[in-house]
Amino acid sequence: MTTTELLAALARERPNGVSFDPMAVRLLRQKVPFEDWQIEDLKSAMFQLKSGLWFSREMISDDESLSMFGEQAMEWLIEHGCFSIERLFENYCGVLRHITTTEDCAALLRHLGLTTAKLGKRGYFCFQPPPNLEDNLAAISEKITERLEAADGTLTFNTIEQAMPHLTAEALEGIRVHFLPEVHRVEIGGIPCWCRTEAIPLPDDFVKQLTTIVNTLNMLNEKISIEKLEFALNLFYHTRFRKEYALLDNDTFMRVCAEHYQGEDGNDVFPNMKKPRVRANGLSASGRRARNPNTPVRVAEMIGLDGRTISPSTWRLFRIASTSSRVAEWARRAEKGESVENIARKSGLKVSTVTEYIRRRRSYFVICEKNGIVPDGGMNV
Repeated sequence: MTTTELLAALARERPNGVSFDPMAVRLLRQKVPFEDWQIEDLKSAMFQLKSGLWFSREMISDDESLSMFGEQAMEWLIEHGCFSIERLFENYCGVLRHITTTEDCAALLRHLGLTTAKLGKRGYFCFQPPPNLEDNLAAISEKITERLEAADGTLTFNTIEQAMPHLTAEALEGIRVHFLPEVHRVEIGGIPCWCRTEAIPLPDDFVKQLTTIVNTLNMLNEKISIEKLEFALNLFYHTRFRKEYALLDNDTFMRVCAEHYQGEDGNDVFPNMKKPRVRANGLSASGRRARNPNTPVRVAEMIGLDGRTISPSTWRLFRIASTSSRVAEWARRAEKGESVENIARKSGLKVSTVTEYIRRRRSYFVICEKNGIVPDGGMNV
């Protein structure tokens, strides 16, 4: 039997997964005869879940539902560069059999040829390399910064979630913490918001009063703490300061105080406010290039196919498509005469999705030539 025939037989006889342990194999051969050398071929056409069992696509879902699942994943990759796998799983858990956790969903995406990674407590992400996951998240943080700037520095968290439905609340919080140190969580009128430091409503004399408080505590050899700062500010302003100025989050409160303090010992007064250590090559200790958090990263202006300037976000989309090995394979197959319809069908994706990815890849190299820059990877291959 061929590998295709064996997969079909396994889907009929073992729809709930296959074990390739020696004992299980002996029992399985009573129903589906195959040779030892065929096991590796079967494994290469299947994928393993956390349970240890192996599954084929047919065991997971019907062709149409699996195609919709893959299509949504690719559309989010094209538009955003990466997405929270938890969010995709929420949308399709009802049509996927045996996929019961986000980790299993990540395994399915890898089987479909996509790249996944886990970012600590922030969950699993699917992203299009290169660039890596961190670069993709940094690009998303730039989009959030642009939205905040357009909204005078403050947005409700619900607005951010609605603008980025491909990311979970945990993922967004991770982006804020790691890439947007100047953006804080605040509650305005009881509504959770994200607010840039300069947009947080504070008294005109806050810098002066805060500096006086901190210098006084230092002179008395008192430790700078949330409780002491809050108590002193309450006395200065004759109000419950943190409630009045929407600084209920402890981390936000301390960061705002640290950023507004103008004493001589600014680097040592707030020991809990960790800052990335910058190496001689411009990289932080974590490997990221340190940058002024109040200065968004800008992409150099590029001239598009029609002679007009293209936006940084459009250029990033072209670049993502150009550096994808999967899209490169699609482009080579199309150049050899294979129809895009056939490529899309075999990939479980829409024809329009595959067509758009190939178009963006080709446009990338033309734009590189027009602007006199060297493409990533050197040339269109």
